[in-house]
Amino acid sequence: TKPGSVTHAADDVESGIKNGTYDPDFFRMYPNPSNSGTVNLHILNTTEKPWIVSFTNTMGQLVQSVQINGSGNIERNINLADLKNGLYFVRITDINGNQIASSKLELLKK
Repeated sequence: TKPGSVTHAADDVESGIKNGTYDPDFFRMYPNPSNSGTVNLHILNTTEKPWIVSFTNTMGQLVQSVQINGSGNIERNINLADLKNGLYFVRITDINGNQIASSKLELLKK
């Protein structure tokens, strides 16, 4: 995959992604890399079910998580100012822990 690209996972579990509509623009996170300590998260076509966005470091340690509620096109600004510069893995899971999407994020705060 290209830097900043998103890997999507889909299965038979009801995940909030409508069947047959696995749009590559379903999940966007920008800027990436982030030099401000904040990122914008854009999720398309969600359901009312809560989703969890988790950030883990390269050692596999969960360093931050955010619950996303609502439906439609969701835009959230996520403050990562407490995290150190480096590479982080971002996962979106449903409330049951089923992975919906994943990506990488690089923090380069000044």
